[in-house]
Amino acid sequence: MVTTPLHVFIGGEKPEEVLLDGVKSCVAHTVGGITSNSLGDLYGKGNLPYLLHKGGHFGTGFLLSLGLSEGEIEEAIGSGIAALGAEIGAESLPSSLSREARGNIAKVGGSLAGLLAGAKKGTGIFTACNAIDHNFLTQEDEFLQKKKQEEEELDQILASLSFNLAGTSFTSRIIYHL
Repeated sequence: MVTTPLHVFIGGEKPEEVLLDGVKSCVAHTVGGITSNSLGDLYGKGNLPYLLHKGGHFGTGFLLSLGLSEGEIEEAIGSGIAALGAEIGAESLPSSLSREARGNIAKVGGSLAGLLAGAKKGTGIFTACNAIDHNFLTQEDEFLQKKKQEEEELDQILASLSFNLAGTSFTSRIIYHL
């Protein structure tokens, strides 16, 4: 929507076509973000198996591209592959890299995979970025918080066990000496 005047005045495109494209783009960004985030939430809570989670990202990329490209199947398949490739790529990169670095590398890798599979530049990049921005990066934050909480709980349990063991040892020594 922001670039509409540029497309009309500089690009010479028809205003009604540019506005329609802008509305479709806004809808695609909203639906894509909500869908990808929901897939991550379901998977993160254990309500969605791994393969369905990844298939959901392929499906999201496929359907978003299908709507934006007015039904071009090859482009939709390529865009689905871009989303899937970005998701798998981000998870496959070494955890020694920051999550932002893994996400950015995966966006490029997913976009390239999508282009090779038939996506047009814009939709392949869009679907790869959508999967990373609205799933991988947001889910990674939740995962790190959950992991930290689990580590703190484990530390408390271990501290309690060591305290109990120390008390048992002390009690055993007193009884032995009596």
